[in-house]
Amino acid sequence: MPYNMDGSESKMTSRVQAFIKQLNARFTIPCHTIDERLSTREAKEISRENAEASGKKFNDRNEVDSFAAQLILESWLVNRDRL
Repeated sequence: MPYNMDGSESKMTSRVQAFIKQLNARFTIPCHTIDERLSTREAKEISRENAEASGKKFNDRNEVDSFAAQLILESWLVNRDRL
């Protein structure tokens, strides 16, 4: 869920909630969410560290978005029993 940094809902949060309602109306499987705040920042930090460690310059936005998505999924998989 794309919450604001203070935990309040954003315009995008409402859009995601509406999409979840559409999914629930169409399919009979559960739809789970997870707070995605700071995922992009974490992905940038890790990617930059990895690039520096290998002697490369980090400058790939697509890589950060893909890596942030990976971090969100991994976080959900690790914590799904507690959510």
